[in-house]
Amino acid sequence: MSPLLQQQQGGNRKKLTLSAYRKPEETVRLTDSDPTRRLEDEYDLRSPDCKTIGYGAFSTVRSAFRKSDGMKVAVKSVSKCDALRARRLQQQRRQSLQSSHSQPPTKQYHRHFLDEWEIMKLLRSNPHVLTLHDLFETEEEIHLVMEYCEEELFETILRKVRRGKFSEPQAARITGQVLVALAELHSRGIVHGDVKPENILLLRRCRDDDGENENDNDSLPSSVDDIEAKLCDFGAARRCHRRRRRRRSCDYQQQDENELGRGAGSCDASAADVFSLGATLHVLLCGFPPAFCEETGMVRFPEAYWKDVSEEATNLVRSMLHRDPRERISAIDALKNNAWIRQGRMTTMTTMAQHHHYAAAGRRESSISVSVSANLELV
Repeated sequence: MSPLLQQQQGGNRKKLTLSAYRKPEETVRLTDSDPTRRLEDEYDLRSPDCKTIGYGAFSTVRSAFRKSDGMKVAVKSVSKCDALRARRLQQQRRQSLQSSHSQPPTKQYHRHFLDEWEIMKLLRSNPHVLTLHDLFETEEEIHLVMEYCEEELFETILRKVRRGKFSEPQAARITGQVLVALAELHSRGIVHGDVKPENILLLRRCRDDDGENENDNDSLPSSVDDIEAKLCDFGAARRCHRRRRRRRSCDYQQQDENELGRGAGSCDASAADVFSLGATLHVLLCGFPPAFCEETGMVRFPEAYWKDVSEEATNLVRSMLHRDPRERISAIDALKNNAWIRQGRMTTMTTMAQHHHYAAAGRRESSISVSVSANLELV
């Protein structure tokens, strides 16, 4: 066949999709959204003020405006092909885990796996989880319409590094709010798996301590109480189940990797979330990631950088970065028992509201107080 003919045939060939060989009524659907609704009918994505916010491994995030009231939102578009591939890989991994533990294969695998939009729906009432406003699905993509936040915590850190560190009340408030999100997530038997500054959003851009900003704006938060942090990106989140702990000795340099790996006999997955948040808190307080002693595996606190940080804050960082997941503080214990976290005054009120929410839902107290010693492992 000549190259010209190949080019002509290639030009007329339709792009293959998940529905290429299916009738419209048999299209693969991954959500319970209304198939008759269209994103473009209800949201304006072509306004000059709309732009691409960021990219993920399998997704794109854009800003948009709701046509009914003009509210600004963020639209995350996820490839259905990649979503299906993620499900298949997770199923294969679960089957591999079961084989290594000599467990019989489990049917109805979907009960053990939650997609990002399903987790966001579960946590919709949590004020420190990014709100999912709407959900649309086409033949090729899933569109998550989410709350719009002005800045990533990572961007704030970069700006603060040039002007100075976060104040302790600021760091306490941000950390406390993310702990509220993690406490509910862990109480539901789910771990985030990717806690980092890029996945913590600030509803409003944080004003620098000197009152100046690269883009000075009167709407910037002027006090600690105005800071609102939101946990986002649940693409790596997984549901856990309780199992009897297997003791395993491993070199500390590989410990966090092992915790996040969730292999046979691995460390507590919910404790890995706390470890990651502890590393973020370390950056907020001193401006750089934690370093660990090779002999003991304990985090180091160089006096030159920590002399002005309170003992209460230092002790919390130490407890969140403890080398042993069984000894590491849990999210709920940090909220209940750590006085430094309560510097963020609204955090305490939010935590109490969450406890009332759990109680109203009929949950037992033990399911709320998930501790680090709970033997959880991802499935």
